[in-house]
Amino acid sequence: MQLKVYGVGRENDFTFVIFGKDQDFFKSFSALTKKAFGHACYSHEVEKEAAAGKVKVKRVADYTDRHERCYDPMQKTTFDLFFGSKKVFVMVHAPAKARAKFMSALEKSAKWFKR
Repeated sequence: MQLKVYGVGRENDFTFVIFGKDQDFFKSFSALTKKAFGHACYSHEVEKEAAAGKVKVKRVADYTDRHERCYDPMQKTTFDLFFGSKKVFVMVHAPAKARAKFMSALEKSAKWFKR
């Protein structure tokens, strides 16, 4: 359960990371944000169907051409996640110290790929 990183970049007020898109993305990204900030952001891998009362695991394949946002008021951090067909583009809008924490956690827990 390791995030696959294909690219990173930085602008003045945000950092972006390009991740591989696989079924473990939700769990892995949640674990990464928990490691960096002490709580999980975007941790809803399982959703409940209210009508049937059944538990349904979210399929990352269903998240194509979609934008999701997660905001952490404690760290003043916003994650914008853009889901493509094979990759997830994540923009991290945060103060420099929070972005450094995130990148430090990412360096220790991700698998890096050359393109």
